[in-house]
Amino acid sequence: MYEYHSNILCIKSNWLYGAGAIITRVNYQNLTNRGQVNIVRKGGNGRTALIEFDSIPPRFRTKIIEQLGDPKEIAVEKSRLERNLHHDELAAE
Repeated sequence: MYEYHSNILCIKSNWLYGAGAIITRVNYQNLTNRGQVNIVRKGGNGRTALIEFDSIPPRFRTKIIEQLGDPKEIAVEKSRLERNLHHDELAAE
């Protein structure tokens, strides 16, 4: 559910009020309408809106970390994996 967009750590908005059940959809709309969270990418046309993780109020961030783990640790593990991946032309053919 974590994703980097333009080098900003984000979380998918629909996970917050859907599968993650961190907040209600109405609460999410209130946060976005009041500008209390930073929308990094708007949703629509098959895209999911992305919310800047650090802009989410701490009471919700804590719940997210409890369910998904610390995003900074996960990002480090992903980077280690990506460093060891190499394109294989033979496999691609």
